[in-house]
Amino acid sequence: MSITPFDEDYALDEAALRAHLRRMVEAGVGVYLGSPGTGEGHALTADELRRVYEIGVEECKGRVPVYANPPEGRTVEQLRARMEIARAAGVDLVQAYTVDAGHGMRPTEKEQDAYYRELFDGFDYPLGLSVNMLAGGYANPVRLLVGLVRDFPQIEVVNVNNPPISALAELIDELGTRVRFYTDAFMYPDAITLGASGCLTGHVNVVPYLIRALGESLARGDMDTASSAFHDLFRLQRAAAQFGTDPLPQNWSGRWIKATMAALGQPGHSDGRMRRPYATPTHEELTRFSEHLRSQGIDTIERKYR
Repeated sequence: MSITPFDEDYALDEAALRAHLRRMVEAGVGVYLGSPGTGEGHALTADELRRVYEIGVEECKGRVPVYANPPEGRTVEQLRARMEIARAAGVDLVQAYTVDAGHGMRPTEKEQDAYYRELFDGFDYPLGLSVNMLAGGYANPVRLLVGLVRDFPQIEVVNVNNPPISALAELIDELGTRVRFYTDAFMYPDAITLGASGCLTGHVNVVPYLIRALGESLARGDMDTASSAFHDLFRLQRAAAQFGTDPLPQNWSGRWIKATMAALGQPGHSDGRMRRPYATPTHEELTRFSEHLRSQGIDTIERKYR
C-alpha cells in the first residue's frame, strides 16, 4: 500500500514517488497505488490519480506487480470512473473496495451485491476484491464474495485484511485456487497455513525487506527467520505508536508511515507532508521522533533482512 509523496506546495511530488517506487522494486515487493488510507487517495484529484498510476506503471510494470487501489466511491459511477483511469494507465490489476457507506449507512447484502454487479458488468479487466471491516465499517458476507468470484471471471485476487481468520478459511474452502488470497501481514502466519499467497500492508513502505523476509521465510518453513521478522514488525508498530497513531497492527493511516520514513531519511518521504485534513509533522516533531526510533533500534531493522 504505497504512500503518495507531496512537495513543498503540497502538489504531487513525482520525483519522490519515483524514488520510493524504485526502492520497492529493488526490494522485490509489489505495490498498490493511490490507496484511500496509506496513499491518501481521497485527497487526490482525478488527474493526480492518473499520474500516480502512470508513474507506477513506468517504474514497476514487468518488475513487480503494480496494482491500483482507487478510493471508495459512494456511487457506482464515482468508483467506476476511478477504475477506468487505472485501466487506461495500464496497471496490472484494479482493486474495488466496498461502497463508501457514509453517514451511518450500512448496506444490506442485497445492496452490496447490486453495487458490485453494476460496477463489474462490462469491466473486462483483472480485478481484486477487498474484505476490510476497518475501512468500510461493515462486513462482506462470504456467500456474497463467493457468488461474485464465480460470476465474474476477471476477479483474480481477494484481499482479506482483517480477522476473523475463519472468513478466509471459508472463502478458500469455497473457492480453492480459483483466485489468489492475500491478508494483512499480521495475519499472514495463520493465513499461509490455509493457503494464502501473500500479504499486503502499509508497513512495507518503511521495511520492505523485512516484509519480504517474513513472507519468504514462512513459505519455506524457516521459522527462525519468520519469528525474528514478526517480532521486529511488532517492534516497529509499537515504536511508531509514539507518533499520532495507535498500537493496533491494522492501522492503515499514512500519518505514521510518512513520519517514520522522514524520521529515518528513507527515499520518497517528502518530509512527511500530508494533505488536509491530516496535519504535516513539524521539523521539531520529526527530530524527536527520529531520536525515539533510533533509541528503539528501528533504524537498524532493515539491515538484518537485506
